[in-house]
Amino acid sequence: MVARLTHGVTDAVREFLKGVRKGSVVSGIVGAVHDFGVFVHLDGEPDSEDPIGFVRIPEISRRHFDELGEVIATGDRVRGEVLDVDEQRGQVSVSLKAVQPDPFVPLAGRAGEVVRGPVTKIFGELGVFVRVADGAEALVPRAELRGEVREGDEMAVEIAEVDLVRRRVSASRVAVVNRFLTSLTKGAVVEVTVASIHNFGVFVHLGGEPGPGPSGLVRIPEVAWPPVAHPSEVLSVGQRVRAVVVHVDHEREQVSLSIAQARDSRG
Repeated sequence: MVARLTHGVTDAVREFLKGVRKGSVVSGIVGAVHDFGVFVHLDGEPDSEDPIGFVRIPEISRRHFDELGEVIATGDRVRGEVLDVDEQRGQVSVSLKAVQPDPFVPLAGRAGEVVRGPVTKIFGELGVFVRVADGAEALVPRAELRGEVREGDEMAVEIAEVDLVRRRVSASRVAVVNRFLTSLTKGAVVEVTVASIHNFGVFVHLGGEPGPGPSGLVRIPEVAWPPVAHPSEVLSVGQRVRAVVVHVDHEREQVSLSIAQARDSRG
């Protein structure tokens, strides 16, 4: 429990606290936001410079946030469940999270669904966590990942299992990758976006790819016709162009493409 900002508890505050019960729902206005928690002026509390309600950081929101300002600010009207009443200190511990919708419940009916979200945490050999709903993250096993994965990377995954008791979600990337690669046929013309340029060719993003990182590679001989010494002579990062699917490598999860053939096909 965090101590109130002034010493002593008035009779009016004690009387107010007698009417507050653990488990009840209270409302109020955020009076101050600190890095250790949030103070709230509860509805009906005696006039005072010091708010009676206090919300610890873990009890503020089910949403993932990096900065408190993303989810709460001074002056916001909030409601929460009373966790504890400390009459000695004149303070009520409140959980805003307790009255917010549980994101795991609707996820339980979405097994097999493909969702896209950012990588939020990386845990060595265990794998990575991907945000699959506001307030819920799913673990993708390391064995299913290819190449470098960084926090913030967007990744498409299939929800595999939702454990409501342990509040855990597991997800698979393999099924999503397989469906994506199977959808590409040799000779098909696709729209791609140049992701990076190198001496040997360019990596490109294809629409609908699972991520993270580009799935397409255009080698230098396939960049242009007549050939160029370096891809940067005709391409730039972010440029959208057409390309022909030359080969789909399921094992390496990579698609070989030709921009030169696509341009030639237009005559």
